[in-house]
Amino acid sequence: MVRAMVETAFCSDERFTQDEFRRWLDERPSADINHYELIGGRIVMTPPAGWPHGRIGARLVMCIGSYVSTATLGIVLDSSAGFDLPSGDTVEPDVSFVSNERLAAGPPPEHGKLLRIVPTSRRSSSRSPPARPRAAIAPRRRTSTRRTVSPHTGSSTRTRAA
Repeated sequence: MVRAMVETAFCSDERFTQDEFRRWLDERPSADINHYELIGGRIVMTPPAGWPHGRIGARLVMCIGSYVSTATLGIVLDSSAGFDLPSGDTVEPDVSFVSNERLAAGPPPEHGKLLRIVPTSRRSSSRSPPARPRAAIAPRRRTSTRRTVSPHTGSSTRTRAA
C-alpha cells in the first residue's frame, strides 16, 4: 500500500526582522505546538519532534549540563530556550551551551525574553572580521528528507511505501 504524507515544515516567502518575528510569535494561538525560528529573515516552522528525539535531547542536557556545572563554565539550556543572534537570526536549538564569557558580554537575561547572544572577539588582528558566535547553537534538524514549502502556495507531498 502506498500512502501520501503532507510535509508540515514550511519557510515563509516574506522577510521579517527579529522584532517583527517576536510580534508574529505573540499572535500565535496558545494551542500551536510547532516550533518557529527566524533564519535569514524567513520564518521556518518545524513540528514537534518524535521518538527518540526528546530522550536524546534530555540525555545531552544532563550530560553536558553536569560537566558545565561542575567546571563552572557557563549554562546549558534545553530546547525551550530561544536566542536572538547578531546575524539577525532567532533560533531555538535542541541543546545549547553559553559560556560565562559570552553571558557577561551580552545584556543580562530578562525573564520571559529570548537571550541575546553577543559575539566575543578571540582574534588579535584589528584587520580580521569579527568572530562569529560560538555558542553551541544549531537550527533543529528533523530528517534528512526535510523540505521547505511556501505556506502561500499550498503544501508539498511525498510518497512512501507503508
